[in-house]
Amino acid sequence: MRFFVFHIVQSSGAHTDAEVYRKEIDLMVEAEKLGYDAVWIAEHHFNSYWSITPEPLLLAAHVAARTTRIRIGSAANIVSMPHPMRVAETGAMLDIVSNGRADIGFAKGFGPREFAGYGISMAELNDRFREGLEITMQAWTQPEFSYTGKHYSVPKISLRPRPLTKPHPKAWIATTGSPETLRLAARYRLPFYFGARDQAQLEKIRAAFFEQARAESLSDSDAQNVWGQTAVIQHVHISHNHDEAYAEAWAGMQGTKASLGALGVQPAPGEPTGLGPSWSAPPLEQSKALEHYWNDAIAGEPGRALQRVQQLKAIGVNNLLLSFSFGGLPHDKARRSMELFARNVMPQIR
Repeated sequence: MRFFVFHIVQSSGAHTDAEVYRKEIDLMVEAEKLGYDAVWIAEHHFNSYWSITPEPLLLAAHVAARTTRIRIGSAANIVSMPHPMRVAETGAMLDIVSNGRADIGFAKGFGPREFAGYGISMAELNDRFREGLEITMQAWTQPEFSYTGKHYSVPKISLRPRPLTKPHPKAWIATTGSPETLRLAARYRLPFYFGARDQAQLEKIRAAFFEQARAESLSDSDAQNVWGQTAVIQHVHISHNHDEAYAEAWAGMQGTKASLGALGVQPAPGEPTGLGPSWSAPPLEQSKALEHYWNDAIAGEPGRALQRVQQLKAIGVNNLLLSFSFGGLPHDKARRSMELFARNVMPQIR
């Protein structure tokens, strides 16, 4: 099992943006020292609380210069927003300056506010995402190519710089399990990542992926190879005792709920937050949803966290995308949680 650290880079308003960046970067660099396998950075726009990282590849390049082993990447670049050639170029640059340690994620995007700021209709997202992925993959793998689509056009051109990793930088797709996105994952043989709380949810997405893989004439062995690389998102908070962890994580979950509400998003079942339609329910139902979420999270004292990871491994999860810093949790508590997980959980699983 491999362990990736996921940084949304949230700002609760208690610190300046510069302070938030400094503290989050410290955690990213610390992740290498603690033995984690990768650090991924989110991309979001125009919301002061949910995330303040409009260009994750820029931040990833900074982290690459301060580390030597850990993989660094984006979770994920919103390829349906800028011109895809920009993602292809900057992704190739990160692959070079990191000496092949780049993990480049692709996503449709998240929330109406982000796209309103760029004058893009959310009704166009599926087409823009498909075209953006097609353009980026061709730019990385073809010596020269051209493209004409509904939203993007590229004249005959050759990408420079060329990626260091062949045939292209390690790439991933963010998904909530939609057939359209899973079909693209099968078409390009790209692993994907998603939020899952239990075996039923995991099996549902697995079955949907293999259905799309068959539609793309992917062999069972190739489909299994893609599935084996997928990652599952989990919030994580560990402390020395259960009550302390519960109180701290509860505040972070409430902060996450508030930040998504400010973004104008009502999460659907299976989305990374895992809170589902109860998001807009009355306070009592919301509290019940958060309580259920706590029960499924990697949270509590180290022993409980280890049990939860063992459960995920037993149902076929090979890669965990771990969010330690969420919902305005204090920096020192997120750092302590990362250290406890690295010391008490990872050695028991690997």
